[in-house]
Amino acid sequence: MDEEITIDRINMGYIVCLLTVKESLITLTSDELVELFYNDENNNEDTACIESFLRTLIFLLKNDYYFLYLGKDVYNKIYDVVSRGRLLVKNNKEDIYEMSNTIISWLNKLDMNYYEVIRKRYLYNQISLRTGEEYDDYELSSDKMEKIVKEYILKDRIIFMSFFSDKNEFIINDSNAHFYLSSLSYFFDKLNALFEDEGRLKFLAYVKFVLDQANQKQFSQKIIPRSIYENHKYVLNNIQEKLNSYLKKENISKRDISKLKIKAKASVH
Repeated sequence: MDEEITIDRINMGYIVCLLTVKESLITLTSDELVELFYNDENNNEDTACIESFLRTLIFLLKNDYYFLYLGKDVYNKIYDVVSRGRLLVKNNKEDIYEMSNTIISWLNKLDMNYYEVIRKRYLYNQISLRTGEEYDDYELSSDKMEKIVKEYILKDRIIFMSFFSDKNEFIINDSNAHFYLSSLSYFFDKLNALFEDEGRLKFLAYVKFVLDQANQKQFSQKIIPRSIYENHKYVLNNIQEKLNSYLKKENISKRDISKLKIKAKASVH
């Protein structure tokens, strides 16, 4: 079996794979997941895709284990697909069985006795991370929070591709600024390897500065109320703290940072 994928070895293609798997676990059925990740376009066993899928799941469970608490549908789909997949494969059985068993052992560690308590805490934390909003226990049910969090997760791959695909579709406006804020906050929280490249780091710092300006503009033009403005500002400040450490590590000069801020300010009208 190939060397295990770890955070410092993540490349851009692997991040797309990670975000695609998370998205697929929300939107597809178990049957559709088996069809997507275990078979090629000719309905033959796709060994490379199976291995990539399983390695991605292992990485997800090791680095974002509480994703399983998004909802029992996600947990059940992973368990179902991996369990069924073990019986379908004919090639490279030893490695695929080993990875499948590793995933199932992680799934078996889920605390079902306190599932709803942990689930609610995870959903609270995701909403706070992505939007800055805080809710009292009585305000929103877990099911309502799940819908909110899933909506933001489903934007992560789209926004990532808008940053780094050849189409260059990075456009922040009043209708999508909150989604860009959510995804950028998630990227800074979980995808550390993104910021180990100076060019990508400068670009994502520029995105952060654009969001600063967009938040100010939306508030000053009364597009958003003060409460949302302050929530977004809280998330942006948290991102800035993490950004500062990366900028310092990569020795990005204050002059370069000032240029990025000026460019960001000019881009928001």
